[in-house]
Amino acid sequence: MTEQTPTTHPAHVRLFSYLCLLVMPLSVYAPKGEVILLGLASLGMLFLMARDKKLAEVFRSPLATVLMLGLFWSGATTFWAVQMRDSWDGWTSLTLLFVAVVVTWGAARQLSDKERQQVGKWAVWGLWTALVLLAVEFAFDMPLARIFRSYPGGLPPTPETIFNASLGMVTAMLWPTVVWLWQAGRRLPAGFTVLAAFAVVFMGEGASAQLALVVASVVFFLILVTGRKGLTILAALVTIGVLAAPVLPLKVISTAQVEANYPGLKHSALHRIKIWEFTAERIAEKPFIGWGLDSSRNIPGGNQIITGTETYLPLHPHNGVLQVWLELGAVGAALLAALVLICLIGLRKSGTINRAGGTAALMGALTILCLSFGIWQNWWVATLGLMAVLTALQTGKSET
Repeated sequence: MTEQTPTTHPAHVRLFSYLCLLVMPLSVYAPKGEVILLGLASLGMLFLMARDKKLAEVFRSPLATVLMLGLFWSGATTFWAVQMRDSWDGWTSLTLLFVAVVVTWGAARQLSDKERQQVGKWAVWGLWTALVLLAVEFAFDMPLARIFRSYPGGLPPTPETIFNASLGMVTAMLWPTVVWLWQAGRRLPAGFTVLAAFAVVFMGEGASAQLALVVASVVFFLILVTGRKGLTILAALVTIGVLAAPVLPLKVISTAQVEANYPGLKHSALHRIKIWEFTAERIAEKPFIGWGLDSSRNIPGGNQIITGTETYLPLHPHNGVLQVWLELGAVGAALLAALVLICLIGLRKSGTINRAGGTAALMGALTILCLSFGIWQNWWVATLGLMAVLTALQTGKSET
């Protein structure tokens, strides 16, 4: 790997070191605090880059261009949203978050390989701190969570689910952290970190995080073996998947087909498929411009009862790609596909193991995106942004 000469100010390295150390432990007890963490980091980077006259470079990147186009289009959709006031409020917070992501991500890409290595050790400490905290919570009936995390009426019926967001972070940040350990010559700790992450994630109740960890792990080894060719094929498949997403619940995984072929499927999984099928039907009604930003909770028929307290669309589709299609239409879906494509193709410039780690992190995050959480939730946007930033920091960009 070619060594780059450090070009940034030491304050950048210190700020990113603090970010890498804190982001994972914070996700265990205060995942909504990721918004504050991203905001503080972006303000610090904004000041440092403005002082060093490097701010313009950040907003010239393809990633920044796509995100800014996404903000323009999502802002336009607020004018025909089901509830314009709610949509406008959502767009305002989304704008601040997107700008914060662009600034912090751009600053991360300006670090040299040597500076990334300096920051990487703090990412390892952060990940291991989170793993130890999670292991203690799962093994000893959540002693610290009962102190630090308060809920009206007590913890949920299945209290372990409060850590699902943190488990998702573990699945996305595992492989870039393993990359740093491997490149530092610490191969035994790298392997032990993988085993520890699997043990902790499967101690929890987050099925989406468990699936994402398996997917990310498989992708890591596939890209490690197939290199740039495998990455190109994967980028094409993911892009096609994003663009074809509304067709799948109607033609491939419809409720009728799943019930006929998988009669023993868990009820919660079947409900998720019904949600996706309903969402796809609503997408077909406004396929090009969508229903408007943050309109999922107000879609006509969404609050109709299926059985018990289950509805056809409880707050959001539980699939980020379908939510983009539903609210922003084909234009928004095309921008999302472009965003994923830019990230994947950009990894072609990375070294062999860096490329595999970055791709695995992205696919792990994308797996969770397609199974859980509303895509515009502030803490989730901040979490995805921080995942991207930490992955950029740890994957590097040198040619092999």
